[in-house]
Amino acid sequence: MCAGSTTHIINSTEKVILKEGDLLLLNQNATQEILPARLNDIAVNFIILPQFFDFALKMIGKDNVLYNFIVSALSSDNGLSSYLHFRVKELLPVQNLIENMIWTIIKKPHSVNTLNKITMGLLFANLLDMSDSINQGHEDQYEQHLVFAALKYIDTNYISGTLEDFCLTNHLKPYMVSRLLKKHTSKNFKELLKDRKLQQAAYLLKNTNLSTESVFHTIGYENSSFFHKIFREKYGKTPREFRQSPSDR
Repeated sequence: MCAGSTTHIINSTEKVILKEGDLLLLNQNATQEILPARLNDIAVNFIILPQFFDFALKMIGKDNVLYNFIVSALSSDNGLSSYLHFRVKELLPVQNLIENMIWTIIKKPHSVNTLNKITMGLLFANLLDMSDSINQGHEDQYEQHLVFAALKYIDTNYISGTLEDFCLTNHLKPYMVSRLLKKHTSKNFKELLKDRKLQQAAYLLKNTNLSTESVFHTIGYENSSFFHKIFREKYGKTPREFRQSPSDR
């Protein structure tokens, strides 16, 4: 939203009001109606082809629970989320990246597609670190904010983080957080934490020379047998087989 405000009706039921500087990302399966705007209300609507969107996400090179939730929210039809509404007026990097995309569309330089694909990747990389900017004004948006906060906590505290610690820090009840995580991600806190640990283990196996023992200690596990068991359940290979398999690179 460049100036003023616009009102959007998502999937014929949810009302979202965009103000200057806001960013609204819609699931490709969602529908929207934009109510009549005033003369000074200025917005830019980007329609992103799936292959363009995929390139931007792959460029980030991340594999974590927060990244996976964003991908699911914006590309699937499983009903986890129809849109993501970011209030980013004061976030200069995001505003600059959006302005760059608008400029390239207007000026049409020779490498416009490449420039915008890279810019979109940088935009998502910034948004991954800005879950606090998600709007909390509506009940569903409050849930989004809470889920993002929990996923961001897991992403950065996967080694020793606990549901109890997250809830204590944010003055929340564990049963409420667990219910919302299950609703929006189909997994509970413990399952998401395990996923994040194993994702980091997979990264370390592929990108470092750490021994398998060092890897599972690094991600917060002490029991070798347990680590090998859950790693094989997730990836279908032992850690050693996973490290040696080029197909997983």
